[in-house]
Amino acid sequence: YYVEQKYDNAIEKYQQLVTKYPDDERVGESYFGTGLSFFEKRAFDSALDALSKALNKGTLSEEQKSKSHYRMGECLYQAENYQQAAAEFKQVVENPFAGQNSNELAMAYFWLGESLYNQRKYAEAIQAFNATIEKGPSRQIVSNAYYRIGCAYSDLSKGAEADEAFQKAVGANPETEDAAKAIFWFAQALERQERYAEAIEQYKSLLTKFPNHELRDEANYHIALSHY
Repeated sequence: YYVEQKYDNAIEKYQQLVTKYPDDERVGESYFGTGLSFFEKRAFDSALDALSKALNKGTLSEEQKSKSHYRMGECLYQAENYQQAAAEFKQVVENPFAGQNSNELAMAYFWLGESLYNQRKYAEAIQAFNATIEKGPSRQIVSNAYYRIGCAYSDLSKGAEADEAFQKAVGANPETEDAAKAIFWFAQALERQERYAEAIEQYKSLLTKFPNHELRDEANYHIALSHY
């Protein structure tokens, strides 16, 4: 049922097994399947509870343990419990299993970075985002990580480092949503350095590449200011 995306049916079957055979060695996997099904239904509290029970049974494979911690991290992040979310994502990155997909590991580092960033632990967040870049095979993931590094450096009042990160975000994948934001913030940085002509070129680049982006009005405003 889970593979067919019939999550209610899957939950019902898993719970039947747990009720009828509470001592069965498959109970851990049943809780695991229940947790994943609840997650897909966006019932995050129920998913968190089921996945915690799955881990407590101690019968999951290393891959299942990793996926449980990752999904629990996502549930906690959704609940804005960033401290506990970071703890779950750390479980993933600190205990990689044989044959683990590098993209999955990169995303765990990315969400660890996001969880730390939201706790204002900017230096630790930068470390996690840099690990994302090292592991990330996807240009979009790399671009997003550079963008978040730029945001963290900005919050640390390290303008030069932030500017460099925003520029790298644009170069890594110029077509992403975060690349558009990076172009804008890079243009802002150029303005602060009184490099107005270069800043205008960046604003124009944003309008050309992302004509319907939410930042287009602000970009046009800054272009207009240059004529006064």
